[in-house]
Amino acid sequence: GGTSFFQIGNILSKFGEKDTQVYLIQEIPVTQQEIQAGVALRMENGETAEKAKKEVIKEIITKKTLYAAATKQGFTVSDQEYDAYVEQLREQLQKAENQHDMQDFYEGFGGENNYWKSMEASIRQNLVVRKYIDSQTDKQTEEEIRKKAYESGTKQIDLDAFEQVVDETCKEMTD
Repeated sequence: GGTSFFQIGNILSKFGEKDTQVYLIQEIPVTQQEIQAGVALRMENGETAEKAKKEVIKEIITKKTLYAAATKQGFTVSDQEYDAYVEQLREQLQKAENQHDMQDFYEGFGGENNYWKSMEASIRQNLVVRKYIDSQTDKQTEEEIRKKAYESGTKQIDLDAFEQVVDETCKEMTD
């Protein structure tokens, strides 16, 4: 897609403002933002709305299931770990070749700090999931871990209902 980074930042930031919980997977909220941002980014990369939604459904079920398993086993992320990780990410982004694209991207969020604020919950979840996966990879591959999480996750939810939620959530984007 020929969409500018500013537009992508803008697309995503709009979802940040209405971080409405639309579904629960193992008591972990799924927000409107997560669904729409995931679908929007995939559509930007040229995927059809249908394929984008399918992938986002799979990704969210997998991530929330892994996050639930991780927290049950006591995995957490300290503020120090979070700050260090974000610092690392920021440095990587500063080294990126497309600096002005990144600035445009942040602008779409109303500035760099807003971007990081809006991403915090998601980044924290990803870090906990990462720790959990790393603790398991001596027994099985990451791919196997994710596949099992997805399979067990789908058994614990009403998949049709979740698909409907995703369709509804994306209606305004794909009409």
